[in-house]
Amino acid sequence: MSFIHLHTASAFSLKYGTTQPRDLVERASQLEAPALALTDRDGLLGAIRFTQACLDYGIAPIIGVNLAIDLDANRGAQQKKLPRLTIVAGSDGGWRNLVRLMSSLNLSSNLSGGAPVLTLDFLERFGQYTDNLYVLHGLDAPIAASIAAHRSDSALEIFNKTRNYFKAHAIECVSHLSKGDGPGSLTHAGRSLIFARDNDIDAVITNAVRMRGPEDGPVADILDCARQLVPLHPRHIGRTNAEAYLKSTPAMHALADEIARAGGERTARALLSTTRAWAEQTLLSPTRDIGLGSIHLPEAHVVGAENAQQMRTLLRQRSEAKINWRYSGAQAVKSARERLDDELATVATLGYESYFLTVADIADMARERGIRVSARGSGAGSLICHLLGISGVDPLAHGLLMERFCSPLRRALPDIDIDVESHRRLEIYDLVFKKYGDSRWDIPGNQSRCATVASFDTYRTRQSI
Repeated sequence: MSFIHLHTASAFSLKYGTTQPRDLVERASQLEAPALALTDRDGLLGAIRFTQACLDYGIAPIIGVNLAIDLDANRGAQQKKLPRLTIVAGSDGGWRNLVRLMSSLNLSSNLSGGAPVLTLDFLERFGQYTDNLYVLHGLDAPIAASIAAHRSDSALEIFNKTRNYFKAHAIECVSHLSKGDGPGSLTHAGRSLIFARDNDIDAVITNAVRMRGPEDGPVADILDCARQLVPLHPRHIGRTNAEAYLKSTPAMHALADEIARAGGERTARALLSTTRAWAEQTLLSPTRDIGLGSIHLPEAHVVGAENAQQMRTLLRQRSEAKINWRYSGAQAVKSARERLDDELATVATLGYESYFLTVADIADMARERGIRVSARGSGAGSLICHLLGISGVDPLAHGLLMERFCSPLRRALPDIDIDVESHRRLEIYDLVFKKYGDSRWDIPGNQSRCATVASFDTYRTRQSI
């Protein structure tokens, strides 16, 4: 039975993971793993790239996030290093809940200007988003220190603080073959297994992966020192070996046997079986669960219609109403109507009516407030965009082609680029959020359709130096 890693950090765990998501997936494919988890620290920034790579390599994605948690409301920011939990999305709705949970958490954390931190108060307020989310208690979990100190009673007390949240919990049994009996040692992994068995909690084996292979150890050292803002020196390096990498099935099975024996069990059969069951419960479909390759457009009621047919009618009426305003002369009007019929047929084939209507509404809202709006790029090749007032460029006068912008031969959604006055851009954001849904995810049950797109830089040789 192939082993599936449930706890893996990529380079999107900034200054912690050493490897890009695609490289991790490629390695998992070489190891003939049927699935792989990505559980980056503090966010889901690498999730889509990871999912696309899984799709390319024929591997099922599992997605989660590793978050700091503060169980003491009075301690808060006074503690420099908080313990962590790994939250994994379950199948059939878990991804949606995880995204909503992270959106709410990021909004709450942004108010204080720090990284996202789970609190019991937050979990109480947003408990509806923890349905179908699974939690792994690993090396950095609140219970880890208590288990290392032989304080099972204290560990259980800490564990019970989060026990009523989330769909299920599991104790991670992790051995990086570290010396001593602290987290990462075989002794601690065995005690973690015993704690799980004594308290009727699932136990799984992970390798808390942060590297593609052991050769990435020096890179991990550099990242650790950069994260702590300290010089690269042996006294600042926390790792004692390079075991936190993506290991093969035989290696993980051998490790599982050692952990099982350390925990007083004759074989690792139960440990490996539970790990596999957890993996199967958290497998995601790139298309169905995450929506990769799908196009999500505003629903009919958002643009003032009840169904697709009404949207087609509305789009035609609004377009035809401006033909005589835009064009004069029998031949010009005839050419415009013929071109419009062709474009509307293309839009109907693709089902993009609500897209054009929504963009037109946004442009109209801006103009009503005296904000200058101008479309650019291939969208100017559409007569529909011209008639709806999205674009001021006449595609007939300039011989522009609709097919360059929108065609059944193109899989991607056509991109309508709109430029607005830079000093009034935030007004446009406010108008869109107000019209199409409140942007605040901290409102329980809110169903916002709005988001801003972020761009970010990635480390390359020159930039990292």
